[in-house]
Amino acid sequence: MRNLYFLLFLLISVVNSNAQGISYSNFSLSQIESNVSISWAIDSGSICDGVKLEHSLDGINFTVIDEVIGVCGSSFETKSYNLIDEVPEKNEDNFYRLLLGFSQRSQILSLFVRFVIPGEIQVFPMPAVSDYRIYFSNPANALTDLKIYNESGVLVFQKEAISADFIELNKSVFVSGIYYVRFISENRAESLGKMIIQ
Repeated sequence: MRNLYFLLFLLISVVNSNAQGISYSNFSLSQIESNVSISWAIDSGSICDGVKLEHSLDGINFTVIDEVIGVCGSSFETKSYNLIDEVPEKNEDNFYRLLLGFSQRSQILSLFVRFVIPGEIQVFPMPAVSDYRIYFSNPANALTDLKIYNESGVLVFQKEAISADFIELNKSVFVSGIYYVRFISENRAESLGKMIIQ
């Protein structure tokens, strides 16, 4: 009998929360290697019947890619949730939103999922016209040296001890042309490629 009362209490709470709107917070996206981590919290006093995670590549047309099944939230405490998108579209903007309960949708968040194949580079934008970034694979944040050569093979730029997975440069450092880029990490991993400066 006690269980029946508890289930009735939960059902009434879910209906009330859906009628009043579900209070949520800390909705955020972060890239972890080539995956996207989606986190949020349902605030104390809000309960809903499941949460669906929706994904889009244009911010308009969404499809459900994952869900939390059952009663979500709590009448007494804030509850945190996390889902992982293991197959986001790489090197594209990925849009996410939550469907809380039956009809309440969250705001839309987007994340550009950058993925560089080990051993290669990406220059963005390409061709470089002003400020630009050169990305390379560096998941362990190893100290890495950069060398850039012109078409004749002459070293025209170098930088040592880069610990991120990119370097930001300005077009004014180079004249227009094609350049060859080489990153060498402290563990001897290499990333090679070319860039075009307009």
